Amino acid sequence: MALEKWSKDTYGNIFRQISTIEDTIKVKELQFELNPSMLNRINLHKAQTELNSYLHLEKEYWKQKSGMRWFKDGDRNTKFIHSYVKGRRKKLALQRIQNIQGDWISSNDYIGEEAVTFYQDQFRELATSTDYEMLKMILALISTEQNESLIALPSNEEVKLAVYGLNGDSTSGPDGFCYSPYFRALESEHCGECVVSTRDFRDVNKRNKLHNVVVKLDMAKAYDRVSWIFLTKVLRQFGFSEVIIDMVWRLVSNNWISVLVNGQSHGFFHSTRGLKQGDPLSPTLFIIAAEVLATNLNADPVSLKEMMKILWDYEKTSGLLVNNDKSSFYVHEKVPAAMTMLVYLLSAMTALKGVIDQLHKIFAKLLWSNTAGVKVRHWVAWDKMCLPKCEGGLGFRSLHDISKAVFAKLWWNFRTNISLWGAFMGNKYCKKLHPVIAQAKGASNVWKKLVAVRDDVEHQIWWQLKGGTSSFWFDNWTKQGSLYFVGNELAIDEEIEEFLAEENVEYIQDTISPKLIQVDNDKTWWMGETNGKFTVKSAWEETRLKQDSLEAYRFI
Repeated sequence: MALEKWSKDTYGNIFRQISTIEDTIKVKELQFELNPSMLNRINLHKAQTELNSYLHLEKEYWKQKSGMRWFKDGDRNTKFIHSYVKGRRKKLALQRIQNIQGDWISSNDYIGEEAVTFYQDQFRELATSTDYEMLKMILALISTEQNESLIALPSNEEVKLAVYGLNGDSTSGPDGFCYSPYFRALESEHCGECVVSTRDFRDVNKRNKLHNVVVKLDMAKAYDRVSWIFLTKVLRQFGFSEVIIDMVWRLVSNNWISVLVNGQSHGFFHSTRGLKQGDPLSPTLFIIAAEVLATNLNADPVSLKEMMKILWDYEKTSGLLVNNDKSSFYVHEKVPAAMTMLVYLLSAMTALKGVIDQLHKIFAKLLWSNTAGVKVRHWVAWDKMCLPKCEGGLGFRSLHDISKAVFAKLWWNFRTNISLWGAFMGNKYCKKLHPVIAQAKGASNVWKKLVAVRDDVEHQIWWQLKGGTSSFWFDNWTKQGSLYFVGNELAIDEEIEEFLAEENVEYIQDTISPKLIQVDNDKTWWMGETNGKFTVKSAWEETRLKQDSLEAYRFI
């Protein structure tokens, strides 16, 4: 009411003002035509300027009414805009609803009363927990210095960026606020949870003697059910200062709600739980609260019963409620055998890129949807979720990366082990060439895949000099890579000092002085592991898709 009164006192009826000023301009134009004096010109320009200002107000009025951000100057006060506003109102209007008893009600007053009752129950905390044993798993991660940084006053530049980033025609959103790096540190670890906002994923990459279990959770009305007392206790357990906790408490607890039905407001009540939808801080606060569940699940429960007990305890402690209809778990007694078969197939044959992409789509649908055949939005690309958590992913494994890793093992066996298969491949594809420079043109798919991973793997194979059986130019006996690739041009017949850089020559002379034992072959070591033994895991780490680690993870 106060805003409406202020608008009338300040601007009045803008449509009536426009009509009046247009009539005034006609009079001023006629006066200027009869007497083109400087005074009449100034009066005409003043009237035109005033009209432009009211036309701008009219444009902003219809822009807010229509809710269109792509509003163009030429569209103001047109039939299209008016029809759009009316159509939007008609589309959003509630004609009738069904109450708890199953009766249909159509009166605006009754609909408003029913809506107020529903939301009062939804935002009212009936009972608070007294058992916070689950919080003991949370470690205090926030240091004194970080707390001081959190409570420090923002700089002028931060205030400017925050204010200038806001959309003047909308409520405040995350596009215009600057998050604290320490809050964002906790948010980044569970980027998938942040996007889904109601799901928590058990790490299925941890192998043990038991069978792995995939758990997909969906929280019913997740934001609306978060207990404020639980949230403050979690913040305190993480080590946030009392100043920050007090700020968060005053932010989340100062909630007064009125329900808008068909343009009319109903009720005015205070909520006692929940986070504000649309508040840029709410996703971070929810993820901090969800960290309790993630930490307890990551403590390796030995049975499904124990896992269910963790979920029940979390419901009682946090106020959140697991939606059983949309939650599920997947377990199979032959999971280890199935995984072994998959890895074998990827290593024994070259899977087409399209086949692997189709498998990834199936995995993604399993992750993002619980209903077969229903299209849902995939908020994060599967490739990004296959990155380690420290790089912003969820730690899943891409089948493309697994395929490269197992073919890296084949290349290691081909280069280091004497076998009938290795001799066949060498005679067929290398002939008089060293395997490091052999080509893949016209070869089989297996050899093409081996050549594709060769560059990533070969420099990790170190040939320890013993009997001098390794190749001087092509094998990595210096731990610096093959000498063949050190210079710009191959110069096998030249003196080594003329071909290699001076620092390379000095390194070889200073660090490599082997005692040649004629009876022994040069020994191979895998530099991806400290013990020198090849593992598919280290090959996967060497050949997988990588991104820069996120600085925020240092604070987790």
